[in-house]
Amino acid sequence: MIEKLTREQEDQLIEYREYCLKMGMCTERADKDRSENAITQFYYMLGKQKPYFWWCQSILQAEIIMNLLSDYENNFGNSLRNNILNDILDHLRDGLRENLRGKLTDNFINKLGDDLAVNLEINLRIHTLENLRLDLKNKLRTDCGDNLRSNLGNNLRTNLMDDLESNLGDNLRTNLRTNLDDNPKWILRDRLNGHLRHNLLDDLANNKFEFKGTDIWGQMDYYWIAFYMFPEKYLGVKYDQNKSILLHYWEDIAETSCWWWAYENVVFISDRPEKLSVNSNHRLHSDGSPAIRFTDGYSLWALNDIRVSKEIAETPAEKLNPELILNEQNPDIQREIIRKIGAERVLKKLNAKSLDTWTDPKTGKNYELLHLKVNTIDRKYMYYEHASLPGYFYAKPVPPDINKAMHGRAWILSMVEISELSHIDPAKELEIEANLPSKLS
Repeated sequence: MIEKLTREQEDQLIEYREYCLKMGMCTERADKDRSENAITQFYYMLGKQKPYFWWCQSILQAEIIMNLLSDYENNFGNSLRNNILNDILDHLRDGLRENLRGKLTDNFINKLGDDLAVNLEINLRIHTLENLRLDLKNKLRTDCGDNLRSNLGNNLRTNLMDDLESNLGDNLRTNLRTNLDDNPKWILRDRLNGHLRHNLLDDLANNKFEFKGTDIWGQMDYYWIAFYMFPEKYLGVKYDQNKSILLHYWEDIAETSCWWWAYENVVFISDRPEKLSVNSNHRLHSDGSPAIRFTDGYSLWALNDIRVSKEIAETPAEKLNPELILNEQNPDIQREIIRKIGAERVLKKLNAKSLDTWTDPKTGKNYELLHLKVNTIDRKYMYYEHASLPGYFYAKPVPPDINKAMHGRAWILSMVEISELSHIDPAKELEIEANLPSKLS
């Protein structure tokens, strides 16, 4: 039984983790043959024929195409997502884990999970994948006209989506025509081709799109694959031959493509992004350009793992309007605006007046109550540094009845009700001070 890694294996673990992270964030073009071969093997295991592979330039393009073809879903066949996840993936992982228990101690398995799988999951799934999923939902779940006009440009027919650096309409037409012409099984081909020539952008403007979603994520699945591959590659663990072959098929997909959607007759599969930028902590970040961009132009903007608008991300700091923070309701986005512009410039530009300052006796942190009056906006804000990110500041709006920084902090911590703010006496202040948390959160 293996209880701990040798020094050489520890070095190999670090190198392998970096390799997996690199592949999970890879921006090279997909290896279509390798992906298709691996997925086809899954279909054979389920007693199905090889599906038609509908390649898309981005995960957004895949979602839009599936929605545009939703009236013809009988051509897709039944969804095989649950079959692949339950009959193939879950069965595989259960078998592999049982095999590991015969070779590694439970403590070692847990530690390997923390050092490898959890680390990769945080970077690939929680930060990268979840940001993409939320962004797609926001773009697709509401009225497509309002959504695409606000997110992809104001004039769909003439401007064809400002946010997309290439022409999404043309990319969609090209993709649909190519795939429909290549596959004679699509009986709607002639009708839809005519439809595309005239009505595609109208559909984008008028239809409500449903977020199809998927739980099979290609390169971003590497976090769990790595957990099982490392013992086989570096610890001498031998799996059942069939399970080992199956695991390597999952690895093939993770090393060659992005998300995919499995139906009985067709697999919609996305190419990898052409750009994926992160900060030193492997969090999505790009100041001045998209953090993620696919070849059809679909982009996601993020600063230090916080999804922001194109305006906030790409506008140079010296040209960014500090007044943005006054109308921004999301405190994390507000924090990133302040960080980018600089706290001193924000306060100076907005002519903030200091009403009161206070130092928390338990944490030593400083808090300032500010009054900002700009045009029709007349508000009070609590200005303070982020608990765990030195140099990052919040400017959080507080009720107008707050006249002391200490009271503002108590209200933010839900230690006082809004009805109490106008009559907090010294005794109440002593009670607040005694109950202040000793650690910041």
